[in-house]
Amino acid sequence: MQITEEILRQLGRDVCETMVEFPQQPADSPTKATRWLSASVAIQGLHRDHLEVIADEQLAAVIACTIFATPLGETPSQSDMFDALGEIANQIGGNLKGIIGDEAELSLPVVKTLTSPDAHIAAGTTRVTIEFADFPLTLVYQSSTPRTHIDTVLCDAV
Repeated sequence: MQITEEILRQLGRDVCETMVEFPQQPADSPTKATRWLSASVAIQGLHRDHLEVIADEQLAAVIACTIFATPLGETPSQSDMFDALGEIANQIGGNLKGIIGDEAELSLPVVKTLTSPDAHIAAGTTRVTIEFADFPLTLVYQSSTPRTHIDTVLCDAV
């Protein structure tokens, strides 16, 4: 099944709204972000798919505070923000894996900081941005061409 922008947007909304109680209005208007976090997972099976979730630090802090029940007014650690955004990527990636339907494995999330939220746009990339209480959350999904039997054998032999 092809993953469309609509499917990706709906998965992102469903996962985030289930895991995180976003405020209807932000406490303060978001300031222009200077750092973003990126959490990515790979889905490897017949295809090699990749999901990246990008959020600015403010949104990552909101997500971490909710997931880890951080007391109001306390700033979560960078480690908590990494773990929380990684869990969002893991949940969305797991749902994508189910939709794709191939026998596949989901990698552990890889989280890093970015100086720009612009992800690489390549052929086969689907990109959507979802707003949560004025905070943008960007999802970037890339699917490769199907792996051949020779690719699979060579990769498994290494």
